[in-house]
Amino acid sequence: KEAHSAVVGEELLVEAASRLEACLDSGHKLARIATYRFAVLAELLPTVEIAQETVAELQRSFDAPFLVRGQPMFVSASCGFVLSDGRYQTPEELLRDAEVALRLSSERGIPVRFVPSMHRESVALHQQATELREAAERGTVELRYQPLVSVESGALVGVATDLVWHSASTGDLCRFDSRSLGPAFTLAVQRRIDRARLRLALKEASALLRTPGVPEGFFIIVSVSGGSLASEEFVELYGAWLQEFVVDANSVRLAVCYDEVSASQPIAEQNLVTLARREVELVLDRIGSTRSPLQFAAALDGRTLRLDRDLFAAIEHSVVASSVVASLISAAAHEKLEIIVDGVAHPAHLDWIREQGPAIAQGPAVGSDFTLAELRRQISAPSGTSVP
Repeated sequence: KEAHSAVVGEELLVEAASRLEACLDSGHKLARIATYRFAVLAELLPTVEIAQETVAELQRSFDAPFLVRGQPMFVSASCGFVLSDGRYQTPEELLRDAEVALRLSSERGIPVRFVPSMHRESVALHQQATELREAAERGTVELRYQPLVSVESGALVGVATDLVWHSASTGDLCRFDSRSLGPAFTLAVQRRIDRARLRLALKEASALLRTPGVPEGFFIIVSVSGGSLASEEFVELYGAWLQEFVVDANSVRLAVCYDEVSASQPIAEQNLVTLARREVELVLDRIGSTRSPLQFAAALDGRTLRLDRDLFAAIEHSVVASSVVASLISAAAHEKLEIIVDGVAHPAHLDWIREQGPAIAQGPAVGSDFTLAELRRQISAPSGTSVP
């Protein structure tokens, strides 16, 4: 929808509806319930197995390319489904639970059947999202810093920020994960969270970057949503806070998910987008993921690329994923890009990355989270620029 006009999008949706309808029996009903969502009411399916096969057939109908205005387009579809029983009193309840399954399908890349525990988890996510929003508005959120370590030298070259807060209901320390909490946020709330995180990161960066012993070129990564980066107000605030806290823009880099990068094209250079897109399309299809495993951790020159921890974890189970990670590291070295590999859980992972070329590692194998005070002590220590 970002790359084509609204008219082209509507033509594609008409063709999508036609394909879905062709999969249905005469007693089934199809309705478009949101811009890019359809609902199917399939009655009198005698077994769970037949219901699952019906869902699989609906998803397979998107395998072939769509031909829109003479141009082939590949479109993926996520499917969440729920089986009606005595628990449901209204159609709205059915749709609510189907939406929960749909969200999980989008994350996992496979059709998902709703089970009652998913509703409890969804309620818990919304409760967590509410607490985070309230903590951000009160100014009680905190940052934790994950070390970024050169696989060649073992030196600490930077940190990635995590947003945390204490749950008002349990007192536990909670960690913000945009992939799990994202569906519980509106765009406006997501932007407020992004603003709170960025301002706190820049404020703490002002002290951190003046710590005695901080290595030259040390940088901090702050993840934000593509929706925030598309906002002129957000970008202006970023510039104003850089001046307020006297922080060099090259020292605090904004990371944005690959599938949102079109919203921040001025920050991520076109050659970087092309490089990543060429390599990553294969793995999205073959490891069964509809969510991008890349982040652009872009300074103003857009020279850093971060591989998501889920992609790196897949190398042990997928030759394709292993090949994609290796080729990205190699291509990044050729293009003189920094590449960060997240999710490095074992020393053997470090050895494997080292064989592929220069890279920066992030994950349990290179160190646990720091508070700001702990990180400053680590940097000031005699061996502070390396992590055990």
